[in-house]
Amino acid sequence: EISPQQGDQRRALDQEVLETGRAASRVMVSRSARGERRVWHTVKFPLAGTSGELLVAGLATEITGLVEAQDALRESEERLRLAVRAGGHGLWDLDLRTGAAEVNEEYSRMLGHDPATFVETNAAWRDRLHPDDRDRAYGTHEAYVRGELGT
Repeated sequence: EISPQQGDQRRALDQEVLETGRAASRVMVSRSARGERRVWHTVKFPLAGTSGELLVAGLATEITGLVEAQDALRESEERLRLAVRAGGHGLWDLDLRTGAAEVNEEYSRMLGHDPATFVETNAAWRDRLHPDDRDRAYGTHEAYVRGELGT
């Protein structure tokens, strides 16, 4: 059973398709008979009837699991972000294809840089290594990237 509000949403989507003659989609929320939240991706599209009249056809795919997984991921990422910030930990994520690195504000500050303007790269990291350690440290890094070293 659908609520009056859900019926209104469905009719509004139908009306949009009839008025524009183009497909339209919405994410809609409903409740199961047991009151459980269900999320649907609904696509409606125009269809010519046998007499040439414009009809509305549609497909709805339940995406509740996907939405719940996305919500859980966002919550988990926020908890991690808070823990990293509270601990003052710097994070560094290197894109091996481009040599560009994503870093958090704490990482930038640890190196004495303004997080708003600091740009990290693999080459810049290598250049900051102490000259006595550079060859060994970067050699180990490169061997790991090539798969010659385990985790």
